[in-house]
Amino acid sequence: MSASAQDRGAAALNALLASRTRFTRIEDGDFSAAVVQLARKQLNAKGQKAADLRALRDAIGDDLFETTLKSLTPYHLRLLARRLDKKLPQEEIASGAGALSHVKRLLALSHTPLPEKPDAPEAAPIEPAEAAPAAKNSYFGRKAFRAGD
Repeated sequence: MSASAQDRGAAALNALLASRTRFTRIEDGDFSAAVVQLARKQLNAKGQKAADLRALRDAIGDDLFETTLKSLTPYHLRLLARRLDKKLPQEEIASGAGALSHVKRLLALSHTPLPEKPDAPEAAPIEPAEAAPAAKNSYFGRKAFRAGD
């Protein structure tokens, strides 16, 4: 897409925003959906840093940014988390929910890196508790199927 085509698109969006009273069929939800779609495209772009995503969140607002993050597929969430933190273990973002929480954590932090996890002491093995005997049930099924009746 050429630079003039991009400028025409931005100019068209600005014209629609300026003429909202004239075009009453275009509602606020339509503009929100357009913002979410544009933000999703930006989130999926390569080379994103946490500062870029914070700037995007500040530009579109927290609510639309949360909506955009939640609309990403688990695959795209894992890609985003991996782009933001190259040293991230794969197990932490194995699910979409884990990747989403990691991205939110990275965006909530300031420009400082994540603190190192302290070495957890080895936990003593837990011995299984003795199982209580099963309660005896006097009902063995329908009477017709019992032996001897």
